[in-house]
Amino acid sequence: MLSCNICEYRCGPTAQDGIFPVLLPDGLLAVRSLEEGIELARTQATSYLEDLLQCAGAAEVEVRVARKDCITPVRGQPGVALIEIELVFTAVGRPITGHQPAAHPGAS
Repeated sequence: MLSCNICEYRCGPTAQDGIFPVLLPDGLLAVRSLEEGIELARTQATSYLEDLLQCAGAAEVEVRVARKDCITPVRGQPGVALIEIELVFTAVGRPITGHQPAAHPGAS
């Protein structure tokens, strides 16, 4: 079984209402909602991990995501405030027998 982890996809609110920065491997991007940021991270990570494992000779690649919300109590107010969301992506796949791994497009 081949596996690969990608960590540190993060999304959270800013001081500006309606702007949510998303930290991606290739830089920071601003989106208009948490849901949009999460979907962007999911799409990019899934595509990257599928390509990476297929180049390594994997078939039937499955990408899973774990979400961790970092929250804190708000002094003097009920409820909590969202600090950031961390997404951890894990990909697994079965090796294709007799396959020679190809070079990944991002490798040097």
